[in-house]
Amino acid sequence: MTPTLPPTPMTPTGHRPARPVLPDLPPGAYATPDPRRPDVLTLWHVTTGQLRPWPPRQRWAPAPPPPPPGLLPRERADWRESWYAAHYWPWKRRVVEAIQADPAAATAAFNRAVPDAEHPRHHERNEAVAVQQREERRKETRRRLTAAQERRILMAAVLTASGRSYRDTAHILDCSPSSAWRYARQGEALFTRRHGPHALASAADSVIRIEAGLPPQTRGRR
Repeated sequence: MTPTLPPTPMTPTGHRPARPVLPDLPPGAYATPDPRRPDVLTLWHVTTGQLRPWPPRQRWAPAPPPPPPGLLPRERADWRESWYAAHYWPWKRRVVEAIQADPAAATAAFNRAVPDAEHPRHHERNEAVAVQQREERRKETRRRLTAAQERRILMAAVLTASGRSYRDTAHILDCSPSSAWRYARQGEALFTRRHGPHALASAADSVIRIEAGLPPQTRGRR
């Protein structure tokens, strides 16, 4: 049976109790009895100094009850902080101190309670793989965006070189005239860098001929 928690002392509005600093624990997986319910074994995973419940989204700590009725929003926030100061943080400190007293025993208790296939080390490995996959997807997205942007600036350069106004180019590319001007300048530089100083004029001439219903000029023909 869960013990009944004593009433929460109220603090004056604007004077919330400071959250305590808990002792650091080395990275690992630990199990220790619940300070309020010794028959319940709580499981924990420590990474980067953070004591997190295991499995993820499990809550071993006491949860705050509903606040008293009639409180204003700021008063409810103060009441919640007071409740945590009176109940949650003392409970959390007792958990940390119990693990700190004998980390090896807490680790052994965890290993006995949790099957190897469900151990956090497998979760960490899977999370590392997931992080790598997300990063690869981000890189691929950036690569595709870069390729699309490159096509955009080259098109702007060809359109303006073939006589289109920046306003018309902006309408075709669905951007502002100032962006069309910027894209055209970038496209001109890219054309020159990749294909030489006459490549843009040749591409623009092809566009003009196509719009006029003429076939593009073929190299080597007079």
